[in-house]
Amino acid sequence: MPVTLIDTLSRFRSDQRARLKGVATFLLNRNNIAGHNVNIVLTNDKEISQFNKQFRKQNGPTNVLSFPFEADVYPPGNVPYPDRELGDIIISVETA
Repeated sequence: MPVTLIDTLSRFRSDQRARLKGVATFLLNRNNIAGHNVNIVLTNDKEISQFNKQFRKQNGPTNVLSFPFEADVYPPGNVPYPDRELGDIIISVETA
């Protein structure tokens, strides 16, 4: 599945989640990477603040964090999703 959407807040209706997935899929198609995977996480300021502190050494929330998939951290030949995994996008719906 090219776009995985995770709503940690359980506050979006299924039609809203489907619309966001549709926009993300459109963007993948538009950029000629339709067969690639991206994970989108919808969260709150508290949770994104933890990621911001852990990965960017910044205190407090931010609107969006992105984490590209880095194949070079795996041994050669053991990349789980070679050339198909784009990474993760974490969005604070309170700040964005």
